[in-house]
Amino acid sequence: QGRPLKIYSAVATGTKGFIYVEARTQQNVMAALEGIRGVFRSKVTLVPQNEMPHTLKPKSLKKPVNVGDYVRMRRFPYRHDLGKIFTIDDMTGRYIVQCVPRIDFNIFNMHPDQVKEHRAKKIIPP
Repeated sequence: QGRPLKIYSAVATGTKGFIYVEARTQQNVMAALEGIRGVFRSKVTLVPQNEMPHTLKPKSLKKPVNVGDYVRMRRFPYRHDLGKIFTIDDMTGRYIVQCVPRIDFNIFNMHPDQVKEHRAKKIIPP
């Protein structure tokens, strides 16, 4: 509407259905939310100062891995294969992974002509 808002920031985090508006007073927040559809102004609550950093802390999506852990390979040619973390280089953030071989026991029961056809098919391990 042409007037400056008296808020510092507004963030929509991964918490579904919530937005965080940083301002000095609750009246400034209410003025900023005026005219925005889908925002219930009756449910505005003040977050205590000591809880603010915890609400906006990003969640880590990656789980830490250690030497000896099993991982699933993601890239060709070892895609979907199992791998075992062999070493971790902390300086570069690189891992050395030892691939666990796939053994297809169905080949032992097949005729030699069928083996070529079977190997041509793409096998995705569980």
